[in-house]
Amino acid sequence: MIRGLALGLALTTGCSFATIDRPIRKPGVVRCDTTSLPIIIDLGLGGASALYGAAIFATHPDGRDNEAVFALGLIAVPFVLSAVYGLRRTAECRDLQAAYPSGWIPAPAPQPQQQPAR
Repeated sequence: MIRGLALGLALTTGCSFATIDRPIRKPGVVRCDTTSLPIIIDLGLGGASALYGAAIFATHPDGRDNEAVFALGLIAVPFVLSAVYGLRRTAECRDLQAAYPSGWIPAPAPQPQQQPAR
């Protein structure tokens, strides 16, 4: 059962990696993600994996299930990293939206032409 759970969790890691993109910082419409759902899913699955591993460790202190505890702890790492990635990208998006409340990033002003030296 533990191996099946570990395999299932390992195959679904990284909701934030898969669904949250880096904000686009070029002239035009602000396009980025501010949704928290992938982050919540990542934290929930990573936290559940870590807590389940801790519960197994607490109920079997003799060490007979150390492999399962290690596997569940190892599976939690990508979920947490993915959640951190998602938090950073959504924060960048919110900062970009705050900097351009109209939702439009203007084109840079043209640089003045220098007169040729005589």
